[in-house]
Amino acid sequence: MKLFSICFTLLLFLGGNISFSQPCFTASPTRGCVPFKVNIIDCSTTGSQIIYNYGANNITQKSKYTTSTTFTYTATGFYSITQLGNFNGKGDSVIKKQFIQVLSTFTPTPLIEKCADRKVRIVFAPNQYDQYLIDWGDGNSKLNAQNFISPIYQYADLKPRNILMNASYNDVNCGVEANFPITPLENLATPRITKITENVVNNSSEHIVYFNISQSQERTRYKIQNSVSTSQNVFRGFIASNQVNEIRKISLPNNPNTQINVKVYDTCGKEINSSFVPLLYINGEAKNGFNTIKFPDFITDSIFSLSLLKNNILLKDFTSLDPNNSFFNDNEVVCGSNYFYQWRLTFGKQAIVSISDSISLKAISKTAPQKPKDIFATVIENQVQLNWKSTNNETYYILSSKNGAQFSLLDTVTSVSKYIDTQNNPSNTALAYKLYLQNSCKLQSEISTVISPVFVKYKIDNQYKITFDWSPIGSDLSLLDYTIEQLDEQKNVITQYNSSLLKFTEPTADTLNQVAYFRIKSNIKNNQNLSESSYSNLLEIKKEALTLIPNAFTPNKDGLNDTFRWKTYFIKSLKLELFDRWGAMVFSTSQGKNEWDGLIAGVEAIPEVYTYKISSTDLLGNTKNEFGYVSLIK
Repeated sequence: MKLFSICFTLLLFLGGNISFSQPCFTASPTRGCVPFKVNIIDCSTTGSQIIYNYGANNITQKSKYTTSTTFTYTATGFYSITQLGNFNGKGDSVIKKQFIQVLSTFTPTPLIEKCADRKVRIVFAPNQYDQYLIDWGDGNSKLNAQNFISPIYQYADLKPRNILMNASYNDVNCGVEANFPITPLENLATPRITKITENVVNNSSEHIVYFNISQSQERTRYKIQNSVSTSQNVFRGFIASNQVNEIRKISLPNNPNTQINVKVYDTCGKEINSSFVPLLYINGEAKNGFNTIKFPDFITDSIFSLSLLKNNILLKDFTSLDPNNSFFNDNEVVCGSNYFYQWRLTFGKQAIVSISDSISLKAISKTAPQKPKDIFATVIENQVQLNWKSTNNETYYILSSKNGAQFSLLDTVTSVSKYIDTQNNPSNTALAYKLYLQNSCKLQSEISTVISPVFVKYKIDNQYKITFDWSPIGSDLSLLDYTIEQLDEQKNVITQYNSSLLKFTEPTADTLNQVAYFRIKSNIKNNQNLSESSYSNLLEIKKEALTLIPNAFTPNKDGLNDTFRWKTYFIKSLKLELFDRWGAMVFSTSQGKNEWDGLIAGVEAIPEVYTYKISSTDLLGNTKNEFGYVSLIK
């Protein structure tokens, strides 16, 4: 190649005689591994002042040339060499482009794959060495392999081995030796699907397949297949090393008979399948007063549990299906309410789970709702509280009557099951209530029966007997009777008495319980001759602790009033101290003894007035100190 643009300049630089020759050189060798030494042989015969550029970069710069005919390359790649000299009386040059190839000596990175039946397959990485001498590490013959083939070798046993690989280049005496440990594999790991869930996105059915492989295996290949089009793989991938669980999203047409399985395979031709798992789809329809859900079209396993979920809560379990019944009807729905349904299938000894997408149904109805039921009223802190069984999206109309007057609308509430009447005081007004409801489909129920709580008061006599009196019911109703209920602290009924009057006195005083709870239940007969109940305010009655002490006694041994005795009610502990007129203590007790016999150290006490001090604690923990006098008379 002529470089006319630089010849004149170079001739001035070179000077000397002009010979009749052409630029010419050869190199030996031209291919080798780094560090690579090349020797140049000049074949121009009569050229003079010859210099060389070994990189073909900046060939116009004098500093880039050398007269040396040897050069060592320290970096891999392809290099060009330029020869420049004085030929035939003028400067001339020649370039041999990509003339030198410098190769790298690096550890090869083949992919060594374990297959079933103790086989090993080697896949060489592209653009590395030209050939490989493979020693499989079991003492048998070696194998010469080229980089475009993938050799497969079968071991006789499962012992760990080291594969020794000598990688080299063609026609070049350089390369590297590498060692790769390997433990053969007997069988492929059996895949197992654990769960499949469906999710409908933009009218397209997307499934998430959860599966695992029972043992770790490097780069385990798998296919997800469906039973409808077995020739088409739904998904193909591999599980990385040391990972046994996999989750994949796949898209499938909405076909009710589709089943899914996972096939694990190796590159040596072996494969193993999981069992097929049916995909669950859900279909349903809202009908008059109920929602109907279609059962799955098929279930292939005899061991199964099929569950229907409603709003993410279990509605019903099925362990067998009636072949003559294709639908499940949910009658517990409220018109206008939205309900979400979902199938969940658990089957097989390994409890594989398949879950459908959820379907939303809005309940409809052409039938009027039932009238409010399970209604009762009670008085809490001088306010009437109404309670009933409610469902969502229902509006309740509450009617009230005062002192037997006509009923009028008191208030309306929606989607609640409790109402507190803040407008009326049951302590001075006889009140009655009834309700009706309207559902979200604007259908109205019948009016409920009347409920009427009463307000109760009490008083306690000096014998601890309680007398109750209460207001009459607030409407012209057929009253059966009233029930006086005594409750424990957990508000469970422990004693009850019936009365047809508005007043009641306990037949026997309760001297064991310092705190007692009472209420009045009104038993009202409705138009179906059934009893409806309403409750009064709850009374919490705290009785005062009491110590009864006489003011005199006569210790003359006539059998009448011979000792100083006292009696207690609701006292947990008591200490009594007795003093004479000079303040000396003559008697004390705190051990439960409740009398003094009039003796002081075994000697009869003199008749006089003694002073006592009593310190007591009642059952509620209240303490009290009492002082008084008692006369000893003979």
